[in-house]
Amino acid sequence: MVWEDFLLHEMLPAIEQRFRYGGTGRRGVFGKSSGGYGAITHALRHSDIWAAAACHSGDMGFELCYLPDMPAVLRALAGAENSIERWWQQLEAAKKHPEGSFKVINALAMAASYDPDPTHFLGIRLPVTFDTLSSNAGQIGCGKTPSLRSKPRRTISVG
Repeated sequence: MVWEDFLLHEMLPAIEQRFRYGGTGRRGVFGKSSGGYGAITHALRHSDIWAAAACHSGDMGFELCYLPDMPAVLRALAGAENSIERWWQQLEAAKKHPEGSFKVINALAMAASYDPDPTHFLGIRLPVTFDTLSSNAGQIGCGKTPSLRSKPRRTISVG
């Protein structure tokens, strides 16, 4: 079960029963920082459940902040046959972490935290693919990403 299922199908009914409050048009969800991001995206996905939503200092714009890191992440993973699992095993076996590994760990951690996929190794599915650099985050031309300027023009599909 994922957090979203727990929130909707277990926690929300338990709170409404315990406090005898809530129901259609009387529910709100809010959060601060990463929780703000989660609250607003959850409210957008489930507008039939939430009548109000608030996002206080929410972590937003991940694709703008971290998309420039993706080519380096993908290059690191390419050294492990494009396998997150193999890359992770190599990292654990290394006596010294390779240069740039923090960038990869950071990208993998965010992918696992913000968009977990239990069908993948450690729940990690990157927002880009190895072969096309396509993404679920929007349309961003590679000309805007300095590390991709020397590559043939590709489009990252967002949305």
